[in-house]
Amino acid sequence: MRYILIIASVILLASPLFGNSHKVENLFGWHTSSGVQLRKFGDNDTHPVYNGEAENGQPHGMGIMTFPDGRKYIGEYKNGKRHGLGTISYVKGERKGEKYIGEFKEGKMWSIRKYNVDGKYVGEYKNGLVWNGIVYENGNVIGRWVNGLKQ
Repeated sequence: MRYILIIASVILLASPLFGNSHKVENLFGWHTSSGVQLRKFGDNDTHPVYNGEAENGQPHGMGIMTFPDGRKYIGEYKNGKRHGLGTISYVKGERKGEKYIGEFKEGKMWSIRKYNVDGKYVGEYKNGLVWNGIVYENGNVIGRWVNGLKQ
């Protein structure tokens, strides 16, 4: 009888080591007014694909979101929005090689450093605003910022 109890205890205590109670699957992100909602259906060409922790149908915790335009976010989420430490990197397209690394707050770049394709520092965001650097749109310069002021 003692051996049966020992074997039963080992099986019950060891099950978390051998099995994973959290099912990980790719989900599609649907943008809503309350953040990203995750669904099991979508289109790779129009919807971002999410793989990571979720709560109440939203990214919550650590995750990876890959976007159709070539962006990839790896980091923390809270209630469907980027929140915490993370990295946005562009893996294709005209911005290939750019990276934004740092802290996000309620979906905004809060304290972020921007790096170019060569890994060199080229600007930063603070408190959700451009702080230092040059901002481009479609290859054209739209402004240069120094200490949060547009020059």
